Amino acid sequence: MLEAGYLADNTSAGILKPGCAYSLKYYVSATDVTSSARKADATLAVRMIDTDGRVMMGSFAQYTTEQRPLSRFTTSVPFGVAVESREFTFTAKTGVYRFIATIEVPAAGTGSPPAAARGIGITSPDFALR
Repeated sequence: MLEAGYLADNTSAGILKPGCAYSLKYYVSATDVTSSARKADATLAVRMIDTDGRVMMGSFAQYTTEQRPLSRFTTSVPFGVAVESREFTFTAKTGVYRFIATIEVPAAGTGSPPAAARGIGITSPDFALR
């Protein structure tokens, strides 16, 4: 799990300013494995937590390296392409916002040869004033 905190206040330490509206987006990319006949798909779940500790509406998203059509709740990330997240907006209030990205990679397993996990990555979030 990767977690970053973003302070919203009126001091120079504040990344976000209370009362201002922001849009947030990020990019996700995936890489394939060439060294194994057996491949395992990784998943990435992303969410933004507000200053009250709740998941912000519109912030949850899930991605996978699996290259077939999936449910409307999970986005398949093509190899070698940066996929832009669905943008969401919010108005900042004083406190700390947390951006959380959880990557799950399956175990290699006991088969022969062991499965190699495909890679998935995410950029830092980009906050833009609205």
